[in-house]
Amino acid sequence: MRSGYRLGRYSGLLADRMRHAIGKLSHHSRPWRSSTECDSSLTGTTIELQRALRVVPPPPKGLRVGRAQLLVAAMREARRPVTLRWRLGGLRFGLVDGLVAVLVILPFLFALLSGQVVRAAQGSVPGQLLHPMKLHVERVQLTATDQPDSRVSLGLAFVGERVAEVESLVVAGAPIDFAALVAMQQLVTQVLSATADVPEPFMEETLRYVAVQLQVNLDTLRVLQTGTTQHNTGILHGLISACQRGQRLAAYALLEPDQFRSAYQAGRPGLFLLPGEGPLGAVTEAPADANTCLREDRL
Repeated sequence: MRSGYRLGRYSGLLADRMRHAIGKLSHHSRPWRSSTECDSSLTGTTIELQRALRVVPPPPKGLRVGRAQLLVAAMREARRPVTLRWRLGGLRFGLVDGLVAVLVILPFLFALLSGQVVRAAQGSVPGQLLHPMKLHVERVQLTATDQPDSRVSLGLAFVGERVAEVESLVVAGAPIDFAALVAMQQLVTQVLSATADVPEPFMEETLRYVAVQLQVNLDTLRVLQTGTTQHNTGILHGLISACQRGQRLAAYALLEPDQFRSAYQAGRPGLFLLPGEGPLGAVTEAPADANTCLREDRL
């Protein structure tokens, strides 16, 4: 009887010490420590063993029966399934909880990184890795702008941005990428398309505004063309031609507003051509009054 009592008492003390040690181990464990449920499983095992040892029958069968109860409790704990868990501070996360947390955090992380990349792209120039993203953001801004007059102003601001990028490359003595010419041609077309959507009472004023702003950019490009490399001279000539054609189309639209509006609103700007201009933009003939629309009194 005394042996069974002592065995139960010592097992209780042992269980208390094990729980204390487990608590200290859990408290000092590192965050994000990958482990099984060793702490809770060990605690549960200790409690089961304590219960088994404290219910020890009296002699003469006490020792044998207590040993059998101990083995049964240990086997029951061994069959308990082990689940993978992670640990963050005092919190525990199961595998499913971890996946859910990752799915929730990833969009915020992606948005944060995207914002950083977009801000870095704002200072890029043609030929750099992030410049296509800069152009894409500008296209999205143009598409998201509802008012036609606001789209015209925004498009002309982007034209000025293209000219500023070219100016920075010329000043640095760097080559101008051909993508700058393609972007300028697309922007001029987008500005004219937005102008075609302006209400008719404001059409003439908007066309004059477009022609004047393109002339300002033309003056800057002509100055840059005088002191740069042969490669840049060719690209600058293309940029000047794109702005000059946009200016002439805006001025010619003052004479043919209905034709201009119908062509651009239908998404077919190639139907609105300058006098003597072929389908691909080449001048096939130059009648005497071809430049009537460009007279200063019209602007």
